[in-house]
Amino acid sequence: MTGNDDHPADHMPVNLAAAALGMSPDALRKRVKRGTAEGCSRGGKVYVRRQWVERMARGRPSARSEEVSVAPAVSGQTALDARFDRLINLQEREQVLRQQMQNVLDRLSRQLEARDQTAADSRQLEDRLLAAERDLGAVKTAIADLLAHLQRGKRERG
Repeated sequence: MTGNDDHPADHMPVNLAAAALGMSPDALRKRVKRGTAEGCSRGGKVYVRRQWVERMARGRPSARSEEVSVAPAVSGQTALDARFDRLINLQEREQVLRQQMQNVLDRLSRQLEARDQTAADSRQLEDRLLAAERDLGAVKTAIADLLAHLQRGKRERG
C-alpha cells in the first residue's frame, strides 16, 4: 500500500480506471462487485487492478477494427433500404390495384342499377299492356253489346 491513498499499489481508484476505459465509474463499480472486473473495496471506496485496466484498454478495438465492424452494419442497412424500397413499391402497386378494383365494382354497381331500372320499366310496361288488354276487352264487349243492341233495334223496326 502507499502511504497516503489507502489502496494497494497495484490498484487504482475506480474514477481513474473508468476514465481510462471510457466507461462510467458506476458501471465499473458494478463490474467489480459482480466479479467481472478485477478490483477490491477498501473503506467504502472501490479500486481496480492496474494490470486489468491496461489489459482491457489494449483489448479495445482500434479505429481500423471499428471501420471493419461497421462494414456489416452498412451492408445490412443497404439490404434493409432495398427491402424497404421493394415494400414501398408493393404498397403502391396494391393501392393501384385497389383503385382499379373499386372502379370495376362501381361500374358493375351502375350496370346492376341500370338492369334493375330496366326490369322495373319492363314490369311497368307489362302492367300497362295488361291494363290496355283489359280495356280492349271491355271495348270489344261494349262494341259487341252495341252491335247486338243495334241489330235488335233493326229487327224490331223492320
